[in-house]
Amino acid sequence: MFKVFTPFSRAWRQKYLQQLPEPLGMPAAQPEPAPADNIPDDLGYQALASRLMPYDMQHWPVGEVAVHERLNDFIHTAVADYAGQRDFPAIDGTSRLSPYLSIGALSPLQCLQCLKVETGSDAWLESIWLNELIWREFYRHLLVAWPDMSRMEPFRPEVEQRISWQHQPALFDAWCRGETGYPIVDAAMKQLLTTGWMHNRLRMVVASFLTKLLRVDWRLGADFFMAHLIDADFASNLGGWQWAASVGADAAPYFRIFNPQLQSEKFDPDGAFLLHWLPELADVPRRQRHLPGAGQERGRPAPIIDYKSARQAALDDYQQRS
Repeated sequence: MFKVFTPFSRAWRQKYLQQLPEPLGMPAAQPEPAPADNIPDDLGYQALASRLMPYDMQHWPVGEVAVHERLNDFIHTAVADYAGQRDFPAIDGTSRLSPYLSIGALSPLQCLQCLKVETGSDAWLESIWLNELIWREFYRHLLVAWPDMSRMEPFRPEVEQRISWQHQPALFDAWCRGETGYPIVDAAMKQLLTTGWMHNRLRMVVASFLTKLLRVDWRLGADFFMAHLIDADFASNLGGWQWAASVGADAAPYFRIFNPQLQSEKFDPDGAFLLHWLPELADVPRRQRHLPGAGQERGRPAPIIDYKSARQAALDDYQQRS
């Protein structure tokens, strides 16, 4: 069983080429069900949905036709530029197919077949988007091989033993509401709360912020994501959070801590994503929009932590316990 992604990915590609599976054909038509009596028109779903999913559902059209249109549109217009655009949250450069994969409305095999047909050569095997699909398989592989992970146990307990998680309800609440005073973190959380989805680059940024800088237990962040993400997938969510906290398989080393300001400057240089979700920053000079505490005079919060101090405290914690 593989503990590291790269050899798993290599083996996965080899196994796929040996088998070359094809999607299943259309299922046989099913007979019309017999009419049932006393089924109410509204089973209570609308009331439940309005309470649990307050975001705009137009972001996520449903139905077989809509799902396949989204897959084909991505493959034909965006997959070629995926490697260069996927990290920029202001660009619609990702597939946004994860909600459909998570509920089984779309299968990985359908995605692979569409990619192969569009590419028309073996180049699809080196696609960065294919790599992301294999990450999804890797996280499922881990749950099968190490079932303790399904009980929210870390893949690397020896690393977690070196971490002193902090009980900081006020800081966690600020993170949940997108009111940390760090623009890129707050914009990402506003995107999640409004749409039920967050750009993947930003998932890493906010997870690093919570686990490394606030030193809040990764389980709280994982639970929050599972409750709010429309593409919530237990295996991928678990694997991603353990990766960010450096307690998972093939995880980021403990000293890798995302600097929110630098991430913002690199992947949203014009601040377009920031302005969309934090309109209070509209009058802030472009270079200053990325700074912690930007827009305080317009209602944005002050930073809840000092980045340098928080980073050093996290490193000291690891080193003293190693």
